[in-house]
Amino acid sequence: MIEWQKFVNALGYAEISEEFLKLENSIGEKPEVSEDPIEYNDPDQTKYYEFFQTGILIGFRKQHLNHIQFFFKVENNYSIYKGKLFREIDANYTEKMIIELLGNPSNKGGNEQSPFLGYINSWVLYDMGSYTLHFEFTKNGDLSLATIAVLSI
Repeated sequence: MIEWQKFVNALGYAEISEEFLKLENSIGEKPEVSEDPIEYNDPDQTKYYEFFQTGILIGFRKQHLNHIQFFFKVENNYSIYKGKLFREIDANYTEKMIIELLGNPSNKGGNEQSPFLGYINSWVLYDMGSYTLHFEFTKNGDLSLATIAVLSI
């Protein structure tokens, strides 16, 4: 199992940094690497490292690690992430359990129907100082996705 701190330590670092290379090696799966198409006309273009079997997606913007997503439900060919996050949070956690563990979130939303996007999952966001921790939940309140992201690059 990968230590939570390795994920946090890699945030904001370049692809060739020791911090990212240690994290990538710890994951132990060869990623599929892709980038946003040039047609997106995004000057900060995102590069993705997708670890489908491990259930992790890592995104680089401006050539620095911007965010890491952990999948807790099978989605878009990602397996369920089997590890533990901050404070031992894992796939068995619900929205209620996370709020009881971490307290009131910095922000929350979702759990609504959008005419354009369909159902928007309930979510909570915690400001962790140097990064944010974002959780999304199914209609039943089960954890479906977690994202850690740098505050700015």
